Amino acid sequence: MIRHIERLFLDKGTALQAFFRRRLRPGSASEVLDLTQEVYSRVLNASRLREIHDPEAYLFTVARHLLEEYAVAARRRSLAVELSDPLAKPALSEEPTLERDVDGSHIAQVLRDVLRELSPPCQAAVVLAYEDGLSYREIAHRLGVSKPMVQKYLAQALSSCRQQVLSKGEMA
Repeated sequence: MIRHIERLFLDKGTALQAFFRRRLRPGSASEVLDLTQEVYSRVLNASRLREIHDPEAYLFTVARHLLEEYAVAARRRSLAVELSDPLAKPALSEEPTLERDVDGSHIAQVLRDVLRELSPPCQAAVVLAYEDGLSYREIAHRLGVSKPMVQKYLAQALSSCRQQVLSKGEMA
């Protein structure tokens, strides 16, 4: 099977790299090579564990999933704040105020109330995503549902929270 996977990569490696190049920003040649290598590694490991009926389709499925993981990681990196950033220092040194603490407590209570009203699987998805930091794939595995279902649960939870916070804010 290993020889078959090697042959597959010899035949489809260029197409796989083109797949990544079309979906990544220009000038990301090293990421293209890293992602291609990771696909090879994952397909090779999977082929050792089970028979792959359509290796070419599996290859591009793995590539698509890896690209999604890469995008999530990039979004997380872009949200990170460097503590040495001069723009972050004033926000970090700001003293908490009673008004902000009360507002934060009120919003936290509204969110707790909303989460209690969600279905148990939806609640579980929220906890696994935001408290445990699991990926959609890991949550799907734990809950025994598909990855799109996890996305639906989290979208539902966020929508409910957003609606309640906005409606409570208008009342205050």
